[in-house]
Amino acid sequence: MSLNVKARLRLWDRAFLNGRAGNVNRATRLFIMRAYRAGLRVTSTTGGKHAATSYHYSGRAADVAGRHVDMVAFQRAEHTRRGRRYLELFGPDNDSCRKNGRPITLGEGSFLENLHDSHVHGACSR
Repeated sequence: MSLNVKARLRLWDRAFLNGRAGNVNRATRLFIMRAYRAGLRVTSTTGGKHAATSYHYSGRAADVAGRHVDMVAFQRAEHTRRGRRYLELFGPDNDSCRKNGRPITLGEGSFLENLHDSHVHGACSR
């Protein structure tokens, strides 16, 4: 069964991780599978360098990347998706972000905006 079919059926496969660490929670796994369906691939889970208090270290966050147009479309869809509880959602679309679960707009050139121009970061509450 292809990964696209597995993603659509919400069937987890370690191959979605693109070689990254796999100790992420269920909500983060679903985020990764939706991103995969949107043409994006995982660039970070629990490894790598992140802020000391990052949700990455507790397995509640992932970073995904791909073509700019796909990242923007995915981020906008996730931002407006009903029932999704994001603690954080940052990416190249400065108007479709969340911090502490609330919608925010990132100012062009701000610290968070500069960090997330090249990928979509999603931190899930459960």
